Amino acid sequence: MMKRLFSLLICSSLSWAFSAHADTWLPPEPVLVHAIESSPGWQAQLAQVQAMQARADQIRHIDKEWSTQASYGQRRNRAPWSAPAEARTREWSLGIQKETRWLGQGQAAEHASDLAGQLGEKQLEQAWMGQVKELLSLHQNWLSAVMIERSWSRQMGITQQQLDGLGKRQTLGDAPRVDVMLMEATLAQTQAKLAEARQQVRQASSLLRARFPNWPQTPPAADASLMETSPPTPSQASLDTWIEQHPDVQLAHAQALFQEANTQQVQAESRPAPTVGLNWAHDNSGRERTWTVSVSVPLGGAYRQAASRAAAQDEASAQARYQQVVQDVRQALETERTALSSGYEQWNQESLAHARLQAVVQSQSKGVALGETSVPDLLVTQRQAAQQEADLVQRFFQLKSQQWNWLADTQNPWKRVQPSTAN
Repeated sequence: MMKRLFSLLICSSLSWAFSAHADTWLPPEPVLVHAIESSPGWQAQLAQVQAMQARADQIRHIDKEWSTQASYGQRRNRAPWSAPAEARTREWSLGIQKETRWLGQGQAAEHASDLAGQLGEKQLEQAWMGQVKELLSLHQNWLSAVMIERSWSRQMGITQQQLDGLGKRQTLGDAPRVDVMLMEATLAQTQAKLAEARQQVRQASSLLRARFPNWPQTPPAADASLMETSPPTPSQASLDTWIEQHPDVQLAHAQALFQEANTQQVQAESRPAPTVGLNWAHDNSGRERTWTVSVSVPLGGAYRQAASRAAAQDEASAQARYQQVVQDVRQALETERTALSSGYEQWNQESLAHARLQAVVQSQSKGVALGETSVPDLLVTQRQAAQQEADLVQRFFQLKSQQWNWLADTQNPWKRVQPSTAN
């Protein structure tokens, strides 16, 4: 059984530009998209960005509202005894006023609002990639736990068969009791490993279900094979394109553009705009009626100048951060490519080493049957091979996780459905 399993490990290499559609360890792309869109974590991030976009829309409608004012009063005068009505007069007034904007302030605010909306979209794209990577990581942990559990389950079946065979040989007087006891101890150890592996499956499944309730946890097929994958060897041109399209770079660029527009808006707002008003007054019990137009202009101060300087510093910081993010993403992609190459080589070496060790186990098993090899020697080699098999399964899915991360960072086939935000 183990020989058949690891004959599948050394398979023909796949191209580095593998497609998510062809990956048998993943469900179709729409399933992944639906699982993320319906997850509580994504819904929270979506609502947060939509709230930010709604606040950014306030910039577009930053014009001050009209304000109204009304007053009523009575005036008491010293009137002669011949005109008592003059001793008390009624007065009231109505007025409206509004703070205006200079030419260019409205355009600057509208431009900043547009870029704030684009910034929100880039934030959603970055958050989506984070969700994709988290889901793939949890899925990889669950797959690894399932396949390791299967590995120890097969090992326990093999050990049980060996114990049954030794029991029959002891009954016939062809095997000492100590060999049976050693095999029983090995079976108990394998059962403990199997119990631990099953606990790991339950934990990985529970965590995956908690974060992404609609993700299908369909166990791999019984004959699922582990296949090696050749490392990526992209050209420099493709690497530059991937860097430019990376969500982190796109977000940093959008932040730099928004800060530039915000600086322009703050500088435009630093010029105080006048407030105009219109008043209608009714004085002296209606004998006096007046219309007045008022214009007031605030005097500029240090506060507006400080806000303008702060916005300029924010713009410079965003530009520098954008350049740094480009370098960070380039370094991250280079590191991922190197890790995939070394992981591929390590996978080949470990696969080859295990295949050779498994051949030794098969030879020693025949030797035990022929009385040429002791049971303790077989158990030592077999225990080492079993642990190596579990480690090899774990190494395979670590390599798969690296491949999926590389695919998400470069080609990103798991894009969210548009539009996902409010208008």
